Amino acid sequence: MELLAGKTVKLDAVNRYFFGGSIRPETVEGWGTTRWVVSALGPMAGTLVAVPPEEPKIDRFIAIGGEPLLVRYDSRLPIVVYRGRRGPVPDLERRRRDAADGEGLRWFTGCPSTRGSSGG
Repeated sequence: MELLAGKTVKLDAVNRYFFGGSIRPETVEGWGTTRWVVSALGPMAGTLVAVPPEEPKIDRFIAIGGEPLLVRYDSRLPIVVYRGRRGPVPDLERRRRDAADGEGLRWFTGCPSTRGSSGG
């Protein structure tokens, strides 16, 4: 499963964008499981392809840049993504992408979690 963290922003449909930041693993004491901690989103960067001024802006999900974060999924354990109690990323969105039996990729908002802090 691929974990993605970012936010939805109104932008043009031509350029490619990403946020600075990172998602790092931490072990939850007493549980022995991993939680993924999202640092503050850094500045947004992107390509500079010229776009006609009349081109409408659209809502796009912009993720933290870098290598994809692939996480082993075990249906018996939750995947916990922690963004801090009141920040550091108050408007952070969490998404995951799964392989769908070789038929492409499926997007999910949020992350599977049955216990623990999934952000907030």
